[in-house]
Amino acid sequence: MKPQGSSGPRPLRATWAALGMVACSVAVLTMYGPWQQGAMAWRGTVPTPAALPQQPCAANPAAAAAPGEVCELEGTQYACGTTAFDWKFYTEHYADLANLGATQAMLHWFQRGIGQGRRSHAGRKTLKILLMTKDEWPLLRSWVLYHADLVGGSNLYIIDGSTDPDAVAFLEQAQCQLGVHVFRSAANLSELAELMTRLLKSLTMAADFLLKLDTDEFLAVSQPVPGGQDGVRRAVIGGPVLDYLDGLQLTGGRRMSTSLWQWGIPPEKCAGDPALHKADAFEAIQRDENRRKAIFQAASFASVDLGSHGGRVREGFNKQPLDTDLVLIEFRYDCYDRWTANNRKAVLSHGYLSDHDSDEEALQKLEPLEDKAIPSRHKIKNYLGHLKDEQASRQAYYAHFASLRQIKYGALRTKLQQLHREFDARVRRGAACAGPRL
Repeated sequence: MKPQGSSGPRPLRATWAALGMVACSVAVLTMYGPWQQGAMAWRGTVPTPAALPQQPCAANPAAAAAPGEVCELEGTQYACGTTAFDWKFYTEHYADLANLGATQAMLHWFQRGIGQGRRSHAGRKTLKILLMTKDEWPLLRSWVLYHADLVGGSNLYIIDGSTDPDAVAFLEQAQCQLGVHVFRSAANLSELAELMTRLLKSLTMAADFLLKLDTDEFLAVSQPVPGGQDGVRRAVIGGPVLDYLDGLQLTGGRRMSTSLWQWGIPPEKCAGDPALHKADAFEAIQRDENRRKAIFQAASFASVDLGSHGGRVREGFNKQPLDTDLVLIEFRYDCYDRWTANNRKAVLSHGYLSDHDSDEEALQKLEPLEDKAIPSRHKIKNYLGHLKDEQASRQAYYAHFASLRQIKYGALRTKLQQLHREFDARVRRGAACAGPRL
């Protein structure tokens, strides 16, 4: 279903002249149809919370970005037609391509180079991350600050449906201070997969990797514990994550994935941001083959599903996913009351329930859906357990975690505390807002 006010995708007209490639633009865009379909022209507005201290953002941030097509998603402009491909680097880096000109080099990369795993530009490979979120305050603040520090704010794309004034105000500030791309949207969960796919398709030329995360997921890389038992791994945050991605030798345009998770142990009482909880209690890194998170090589990306547990690559590329050592530090299991509220929010957003349904009506609607292969089936099951017997559900929830092998892990909380202090100081200084950039 198309989001309200959508006028659908419109073709890109990338500024190939900046790369000396005017002659090849038509041929390349025709061949690379899925990318051509990526840009969007949707209307909408981004509210400005009155309570938020405002610094002057650029009136049209995308206009000041690198040359390329300016797209719109839900009324917010962003640069979408730029390309990271550098034909001079490509022909100088690979001796067998030294005689190719700009047009030939670009065509070679599309037709062969992507599948052969050839680098398309100098420097470290670029990761762009997409987040969909709604009223997930205050964890949202930690997520944005952490991933903006990891990949750069301009490489974050956030589709936000929040009504919580704190969440809306913070994202407005992050858009200014960090260059984060924020798209206000009223789309429900049943509409978001298509929305995310279209957005990511418009970025396939501007990045090496594309990843969709949830607000409770923090990207890290796993490494063997020095002197530890075989198979015991630890989560490492920051620069080593990008070093790992940059060093991957990839061929065939394959989709990658991780099945490694480090789950936070939920506190008994709900108190603020779970990522800042001083208990630092986690389950040791576990592999869950039934719950993989996909990461895409941008040039071969075709589509993503709602949870990014699957997704497709373009025709002609290797469809077998490649496992990685990436790990997601996840706060999926918050205190019971907040966990239950998130389950309810999901089933409401899918339209499985109405906000006005009584508990009896909710049971009647959800029980027939429990065993169906539909989105967020696990959320339905969790919420049904709460509706049927809240006390038993609560006891079983905490009993499960009490039986797990737990570890202390304070690296993420320490890093987040630093990032929160730095961001608060920046806002207090009244630093000018540059707005988002590609």
